[in-house]
Amino acid sequence: MEKRCPWCGELIERPGLSSLGEYRCRCCGKKSTVRHNSLSWWIPAGICFLLMFLLRSVWTVSSLSLIALSVYYSSVIAPLERRPRKFVSVKTAAAKASLIGKWNIIRKRTTFVNNRILVITFVNEDSEAISHTIPVSLDEIKSDEEGLTFRISFMLKNRYFCGFPAGTAFYLFEGKERVAEGVLTEDVKFPRYPAAELPE
Repeated sequence: MEKRCPWCGELIERPGLSSLGEYRCRCCGKKSTVRHNSLSWWIPAGICFLLMFLLRSVWTVSSLSLIALSVYYSSVIAPLERRPRKFVSVKTAAAKASLIGKWNIIRKRTTFVNNRILVITFVNEDSEAISHTIPVSLDEIKSDEEGLTFRISFMLKNRYFCGFPAGTAFYLFEGKERVAEGVLTEDVKFPRYPAAELPE
């Protein structure tokens, strides 16, 4: 599973960890770290507690399983967040999509995690690309029988020139695989915050 820089959206092929446990993007040079409040951290914890219950007499096995699963999920699945943390206004839009192909619950839950960065391509009515591939972050993800709803946030380097109206169709990619097709349900724009609700 790909990891992408939360600053510029570029692929981190072989991330190197500094002594502070931070990733440094080779493209933009900025730092990021694993998002600890991600669902990806709860999955291994649940599995390990189950193992500890089933293997109460084998404490060592359970402990090793906890360590191994935590490392796996944090290094492979958990998305990254910007370091240092600071609010930056980027363009966003609400969208809905349906998955392409067959999905099991584990793959769905690990691919579509809040703050996961996937690649999007906008298309016209004939499914022809009308944009380059653009890295975006998915947030506020909700799933139902009809598919997914979520909010798309564009990376910093794309925040000024990405503008598409509601109704524009798109494909989402994970690596080279097309994983979902959908449509914007509102225009791509900078969010407007009431004065009392401005992020710090």
